[in-house]
Formats: sequence, structure tokens, C-alpha cells
Amino acid sequence: METKTEQLIHLKELSSLMMDSINGFKQIAETTPEKELQTFFFTCENQSLLMWEELNVEIMALGGESATKGTLKGAINHLWLRMKEVVTDDLNKILKNIIFCEEFNLARYKEVISDSFPQPLLNKLTSHIAILSQRIKTLEQIRDKE
Repeated sequence: METKTEQLIHLKELSSLMMDSINGFKQIAETTPEKELQTFFFTCENQSLLMWEELNVEIMALGGESATKGTLKGAINHLWLRMKEVVTDDLNKILKNIIFCEEFNLARYKEVISDSFPQPLLNKLTSHIAILSQRIKTLEQIRDKE
């Protein structure tokens, strides 16, 4: 059985990962010339923002402070992605990177989800897992069309 402190640690980690997603999707949306893809990436950014907000409500309910920064790994990845965009116009490679990041986020959600979370929180986390899973499928479909 996880303690509230352990739950708080997990929620803060997920919140930081969502901040990475917000920043990453915003960056890629702003640099994507294709309008349809740009719209999809802005939608992903907004989904991540809503997920981040939901996580932070739960963090504060447990007595923690809202997470406002992403991870160092995420910041390095965004820098690498920006450099890659400058060097290559290969959308397929960029999509592979985004899929990798989304799969990492999905795996972390699945690792931290626990029956010890209150049912409303468990429902939110399960909803987030469904969103991430659908995003991965959509990104894979886009990648496979390239």
C-alpha cells in the first residue's frame, strides 16, 4: 500500500512529464508547416495541459505544490529535436522521436498507477492512459503515411 507521500512523488513525476509534453508539442506545432499536423500537435499540447492541470489539482489536494517545470531529460530532448529540425526535414524521424517520448510517458503512467489511489484519481489516471494510447496510435498512423 502506497503512502500519500509516495503517491505525491508519482503524481509530481507525471506532472513534470506532462509539462515536457506541453513544451514539446508546442515546439513542434509552431515549426510544422502542414496545417493539419499543426492542428493535431496543438490539440496534443492542449490535452497535455488539461492532464497537467488535473494532476496538479490532485498534488495540491495531497498537500504538495504545483509542478511548473518539466524534466531535464525533456529539456535536452526538446533541444535535440529543435536541432534535428534545423538539420533535416524528415518528418518521419521527428515523429519517431515523439512516439518514443509518448511511449515513455505511457509506460510511466502504467508503472505508477496503483489500487491505493482513491477511485476518482484512479479514473483520471486511467483516462490519461487512454489519451496517451490514442495519441500514440494516431502518431504511428501519421508516421506510416510518410
